[in-house]
Amino acid sequence: MLNPLKYLRQPKPALSVPVKMAILGPPKSGKTSVAKMLTQKYGLARLSIGSVMRMVLNMQEQTDLAVQMKKYLSQGLVVPDELAIQCLEVAYVLDGFPMTLKQAELMSSRSIIPMIVAELELDTVEVLKRGLVDNINPNK
Repeated sequence: MLNPLKYLRQPKPALSVPVKMAILGPPKSGKTSVAKMLTQKYGLARLSIGSVMRMVLNMQEQTDLAVQMKKYLSQGLVVPDELAIQCLEVAYVLDGFPMTLKQAELMSSRSIIPMIVAELELDTVEVLKRGLVDNINPNK
């Protein structure tokens, strides 16, 4: 071996198993901050359910899923959980989703199961303080 340092200084290999993670918690608990940190550290995609649905609507607009979603949105209705869940079949760090038991059950029924779930806790007073700060400094 002529240059062993060449092998020792190689970048770490990519994860062989796609990481699927959900960050849950109350408003202002730091879900987005934790999700951003994990995506930067591990090179993952950070997804909110809204961003995933927009991606399907914009990049896969001719698919049956996008067409079905557009029917609801054009009527001013919320996209049903069953359709939203279908957008999640990739490697991800979910930011604040699932929010309900029904959403979690729908994900499970489609074998969309996060490998890691991190639930952040924050007392109500701190949630309100952080919300007030955001109202005062909306560009934070």
